[in-house]
Amino acid sequence: MKATQDDMHEEYELAALMLNGSAGNGVPTYKAWLGKNPDTNFIVRDQDRLVAFMHVLPVEQKIIKRWMWGEVREWEISAEVVLPYTPGSSVECIIMNMATTSDVDKWQRHQYGLRLMRGYLHFLHDLVELRYNDHQVLRQ
Repeated sequence: MKATQDDMHEEYELAALMLNGSAGNGVPTYKAWLGKNPDTNFIVRDQDRLVAFMHVLPVEQKIIKRWMWGEVREWEISAEVVLPYTPGSSVECIIMNMATTSDVDKWQRHQYGLRLMRGYLHFLHDLVELRYNDHQVLRQ
């Protein structure tokens, strides 16, 4: 499912667990991204417990290159450069991070990650369908 601002505290706790307590740099940035585009943060819950998350950032290619070359760190990418997903236009994304809880067995972690990726792919599929349907309506 898509995350909301209310999920950020639990995401921080999961990230801190995964990174031995050093996950604080990006939290204000993640909140800003989510405020700019509500489709940047995806989560998986198991019995109401947040067990996986992924941040996907749609930005211009020049931002992606700067990030890949190490010129900018993820928390230095401001919300102002985050793009919307707009039917009828293309966008490139960075999968900034993805985490699953470490307190379950490897198979269960795999399942959480698979569900997270599958959910994001369904989100993208729905965007494509919307774009295709809008295009068909415009042609008529």
